Amino acid sequence: MYRESPAVQCLPIYLPNEHYINFHAYQTVNEVLARQNVEKTQLTAWFDYNSAHDDGLGLIYWQFSQHYT
Repeated sequence: MYRESPAVQCLPIYLPNEHYINFHAYQTVNEVLARQNVEKTQLTAWFDYNSAHDDGLGLIYWQFSQHYT
């Protein structure tokens, strides 16, 4: 019924050290916090990539996955 152009994607944005973390009841706190990228979101990963590489700087966020996946 409603259409946005370009497509709108809701991205989680968190304050430092206040990320939501999913885990299983049998996991210990140390196991959960030891996971790689536990504090990364899609948006922060995009920022990190663009900080380290010049090849994606001309792309806006929604275009990025079309070129790198």
